[in-house]
Amino acid sequence: MQSAKDVKQRIKAVSDISQITRAMQMISVSKMRKAVEKYEAYRHYGEELSRCMRDVFRSKGSDSVSIYGKRREGKRVAYLVIAGDRGMSGEYNHSVLGAVAESFKEDEELFLFTAGKKAAEFFRAKGRRVDVEYTDVMGEPTLEHARGIVYDLLDLYDKNMLDEIRIGYTMTSSASVHKPVVATLLPITVEGESDDIVYDTDGFPQLTERAVVVQYLLGEVYGALIESSTAEHFERMMAMDNATRNSEELLTDMRNVYNRLRQEKITTEICEVAGSHRGGAL
Repeated sequence: MQSAKDVKQRIKAVSDISQITRAMQMISVSKMRKAVEKYEAYRHYGEELSRCMRDVFRSKGSDSVSIYGKRREGKRVAYLVIAGDRGMSGEYNHSVLGAVAESFKEDEELFLFTAGKKAAEFFRAKGRRVDVEYTDVMGEPTLEHARGIVYDLLDLYDKNMLDEIRIGYTMTSSASVHKPVVATLLPITVEGESDDIVYDTDGFPQLTERAVVVQYLLGEVYGALIESSTAEHFERMMAMDNATRNSEELLTDMRNVYNRLRQEKITTEICEVAGSHRGGAL
């Protein structure tokens, strides 16, 4: 049977853990707010950028087909997978990494680009080769991070070393609503259009075309980094909140047990004293 001393020691240990989880929760709240501010600032830019791209790629006037919209016959597919650098964020990492893994097709030659340590760890544990690992990105994603990723991927695509580029990340509909998404970055497709994007290329040199595509991809990748970061901080905040609540409930139960044991000990001591007094009187 546990003693009051044992229970007191456990109360101290759980109390220390509760203070740690509460501190981690507050840190996550602060980081999530910053991420949300970034996301809101990007969202309007991203929506406008996507609208402009749709306008450009729907302007049909010739039989020219964009090299960035033409579907290639090969099976060389690069995945840019975005996850977190750390755990303790509920189902966040598991959800997006599981969604990406399920999207793999057996006949494809896969190339993996990862942002976030958990993504690289996940695929290596499954025996997958990680071709490029972008480190120190998910703590605070920036446009420079996104630009470096875009240039790497687009350079390989321009050299005809890849046939398709996909991205796996966590989409943020609002600060508290997230879902894993696997989407195609290249070739670019426009909803409602055919597989091959056709537009008027007169007066629109290939160099300018590439510059437009770079900006589009930069917006897509940066947006995915920001949305994923927002989701990660929210999930970690909720995980730490749940951990803190659970520890507080456990503390309440343990304090009740401790108080009962102390009361039993006091009662026993009183009975022993009373018994010794009666014995002395006899």
